[in-house]
Amino acid sequence: MSISNFGPKMRMQGEAAQFLYDLDLNSTGNNGAIPMELLTEGWDLPLIFRVGIGYQPFKVDENSLTLSVDALHLSDNYESLNVGAEYSYDDFIFIRGGYKSLLLTESEESFALGFGLKQLIIGNVGLNVDYAYQDFGRLNSIQKFTVGISF
Repeated sequence: MSISNFGPKMRMQGEAAQFLYDLDLNSTGNNGAIPMELLTEGWDLPLIFRVGIGYQPFKVDENSLTLSVDALHLSDNYESLNVGAEYSYDDFIFIRGGYKSLLLTESEESFALGFGLKQLIIGNVGLNVDYAYQDFGRLNSIQKFTVGISF
């Protein structure tokens, strides 16, 4: 479970809101480099409440299957569900599949498929290599590659 963007209102400030300004462009002899600061009103970030659960229905010898689901409630959008499954053999080869943004009729995200490899190098330090394919609406199919070190 997590709550994101919980806090006070956001407001633009800092160097990005500071600039030099000429009060009267039609007048000669005035100072064209008067320091100014842009003041903005505050706005709320979208509050995100997420809850999820994972379950391992079986683990036999080197084979295991993990199922997961999480639900999102956003203060400025509709609720959605994400579901996924992962099959693992010998904690070395992983095959994954899932569906993102269920219940959102106009979402461009949908199913994803992937696989991964994990190899221990020294002690409990491992090298992970992952690949995923996802159908992503107007972007068509996207591919993701990840290389990581776990410990």
